[in-house]
Amino acid sequence: MAAWFSVKGLVLRVVLAALTVLPAAVLAQPIYFRWNTFTVNKIANRFSNYGSICEGQFVYGMGQHPAMEYPAGSGNEYGMAIGFHTAGLTEDGGGANPDNLPYFDMTPQEYEDNWDKAHWDPYGPGPYENDVPLTGVFNFVGNSQAAPMSTDVNSWPDPANADGRYGWPAVFPHTGEPVQLNANGWPGWGPNGEQIGHQESFGVAYSVNHVSEVPPERWMKTQMVFRGMAFTGKLYENYIFWLYEITNIGTKPITGCYLGIRMDYAFVWNRNGVTEEVQAFDRDRQLAYAYNPQGVGLTESGRVVSPTAFAGVSFLKTPKRDDGTETGIATVSWSLDPGAGDEGKIMENYYTRNVLNQGSPYDTDGDGIDDTHVRDGVPYNYGWTPSGWNAANWSMINAGPVTLDPGEKDTLIVCTVMGSNLLDLRKNADRARNLYRSGFQIAEPPVQPSVTVTGGDRKITLTWGKESESSPGFEGYRIYRSKDNGATWGDRVVTDPNGTQIGYVPLAQFDLRNGIVGPSTNPEATWLDFGSDTGLPVTNEEGQYEFTDENLINGLTYRYYIAAYNVGSASQPPVENSPATNPSVAADNTVEVTPRSPLAAGTLSEVRVVPNPYISTNDYETDPSVREIHFTHLPGPCTIRVYNVAGELMVTLEHTENTSEQKWNVRTANNQEVAPGLYIYHVSAPGIAGEKIGKFAVIK
Repeated sequence: MAAWFSVKGLVLRVVLAALTVLPAAVLAQPIYFRWNTFTVNKIANRFSNYGSICEGQFVYGMGQHPAMEYPAGSGNEYGMAIGFHTAGLTEDGGGANPDNLPYFDMTPQEYEDNWDKAHWDPYGPGPYENDVPLTGVFNFVGNSQAAPMSTDVNSWPDPANADGRYGWPAVFPHTGEPVQLNANGWPGWGPNGEQIGHQESFGVAYSVNHVSEVPPERWMKTQMVFRGMAFTGKLYENYIFWLYEITNIGTKPITGCYLGIRMDYAFVWNRNGVTEEVQAFDRDRQLAYAYNPQGVGLTESGRVVSPTAFAGVSFLKTPKRDDGTETGIATVSWSLDPGAGDEGKIMENYYTRNVLNQGSPYDTDGDGIDDTHVRDGVPYNYGWTPSGWNAANWSMINAGPVTLDPGEKDTLIVCTVMGSNLLDLRKNADRARNLYRSGFQIAEPPVQPSVTVTGGDRKITLTWGKESESSPGFEGYRIYRSKDNGATWGDRVVTDPNGTQIGYVPLAQFDLRNGIVGPSTNPEATWLDFGSDTGLPVTNEEGQYEFTDENLINGLTYRYYIAAYNVGSASQPPVENSPATNPSVAADNTVEVTPRSPLAAGTLSEVRVVPNPYISTNDYETDPSVREIHFTHLPGPCTIRVYNVAGELMVTLEHTENTSEQKWNVRTANNQEVAPGLYIYHVSAPGIAGEKIGKFAVIK
């Protein structure tokens, strides 16, 4: 028997009692679990290559982050454990099942990896342990330790031949269907491997149960293709699509088969065992969602998040019955825990209680879907208040049942969707559904500008080319600035008639002189102002545009993005580029920079303390756990001493870098916060005559 442990997201397999009986090839098998991150829109999310959408699990200390971080860069994460599951009955399962009990295989590895429910391994270089003979090696895992992502060629299997396959197998295991690649060598969502999204993920895995706390180990003989897809652009920044395709690779039918989602959020995080969320179900939209009814969350660092967002899963394509019709969502279970202790680790309990939803006292009309109520004007199934509502803290949404014959496959497509409030969530879910029904015919934004940045003394300069202007309908550029890692993009927001924030007023805007001016009247683009015929920016000697932002705070990190926008068409609304979530990637539209003063040359006279006076909340501090004072205009290596007015030494800071700034966390050498009051600082530097003595105040 093998036990599984998860340490900082790396899964380590420790072989215990079966060491003497497992073959050497199995003992040497590496673990093929891989992760990667969607980064192209407003949701930053780390997913697995074995079917798990996200596994934040922050309070358990073994999560993968960012997990449904919204907005990207904010640090506000909502994905405790969200992923797919398959359930059914078959006479040809893996392992031992003498009593013909139902099966339940789930992708999220929440809580403990060896609970009898999480049974998926990616196809790596082999060997494979699914009890179904294979001919050949099917390696969908590269050596980069990252799950395959369309925008990250290094995450693809290493090139194994010269035919442009980048190491991808020619066919899928068991089915023999071709793995079709697009012209760039990526196996995309679309026909013939066409890439549809601006960023896509891909993985192939099989169900297998290495160990069960409640033996015997058993699993369905199924194979999974797992894909994700995200788009850039203002209209598409609040959702990510996911495809989950299951094939019966056994020799007997799987009956009573359900494909579904286990939905476990945390608003913002569940702390100390308190459920900080409610969940509800919107039948019309096939949308299961969750939120914090009080609208206030608390991160692990102690930062208050107010208001918290809304998050949901919208079902777009469900398995098909024999007559070709889709099943839709058949059951929603939020009330029945599969049991405590060993009882909660038995897969048949998940099947009967959480998939079939048998015995639920909350399904009053007997339709398999637990009832949604209204309290204080908001829908809920279960939730949290100090006086208590209901005690459950996750739900399962299930589509089915269908029968999968040997070799037959079926598909579930969902999208994870976010919104700032319930109206916003519903609007975004409707947009995602309409986009899916259109065959993913998106309103393309212009080609995003390729932006570079240089920092100076209290200023930065952005430089970008003219590549966006060849896009149809190009109208101009909007420049946005963030002081909180991209969580917000300006001090002035744009709202819709309901008061929902839908955008930000840009720092600067440049548009063509063509008479197209003023706010957009398109209902899908009310956030966009076409400009005022300013003309495009000035160009430098290299023919590139330049924009300089001045009067900045040295030592504060700023993030910028430049959005090119268009005027739309008769059939498509206007749209602009979204910011990238990783500003370190070259040649995209998002950059990050910290302006700094030049090194002091031969004198300490310009040394300053910023801010002065220090107030417990200032621009440097985006989290309550952070306290920062900056000493600026330093000459490079130097020594800074801070005293109180009684002459007592508070702290000595050795500045060893060749930079003009030194941060101080406003704590003494004994790691105690300094008291409010007046302080004296003394600066000395090797090779520079004299010293600098100054004063600053701390106000709290």
